Amino acid sequence: MNGSDTSQNYPKRAVVDTNVIVNVALGVADTTDPSYLPRSKRLLNDGIAGKLELLLPSMVMIELSSNFIVRSGRAGQSRSEERRHKRQLLQWCRDSDLFMVDLTADAAGWFSETPAVQYLRPGDAAILASAHYAHATHVYTWDDKFIATVRKARESGQTDIVACNPPELPPVQGELGLAD
Repeated sequence: MNGSDTSQNYPKRAVVDTNVIVNVALGVADTTDPSYLPRSKRLLNDGIAGKLELLLPSMVMIELSSNFIVRSGRAGQSRSEERRHKRQLLQWCRDSDLFMVDLTADAAGWFSETPAVQYLRPGDAAILASAHYAHATHVYTWDDKFIATVRKARESGQTDIVACNPPELPPVQGELGLAD
């Protein structure tokens, strides 16, 4: 990251949550707020470009391989369509140049000894523990409950990890009334 780069002021190492991957892979078919997509894309593209060390927890692959429903933005989607979306998501993860981080026994041990994060869903718990193991300072997610739980754990001194949304995009010059 050089001084002339207009990229975000990223941490050195971060982990990405499954919902950011789903947002990008499904694009406009995702049911999340449409304003999320450009931010999710920018984060993943910047990670792939090396503007930050963005890690993909192996738990993301497990979540995408499991039998849970992936948001798709289509009511009444068939089971075959759902499986097709999941295959696309898994293939995107395999094809991306993001490094994968595994959940280790040490990371699981840290989680089990950290009471402030124990109300996380199992997938989120594994992602947070993987971030801890990988010495990541941030987890990027669209999950407000995940963010709130990690914030409380930080405030109680039980973790140094920050859970937050992908960064805001810089404003377009015209939006601030600046000359073109």
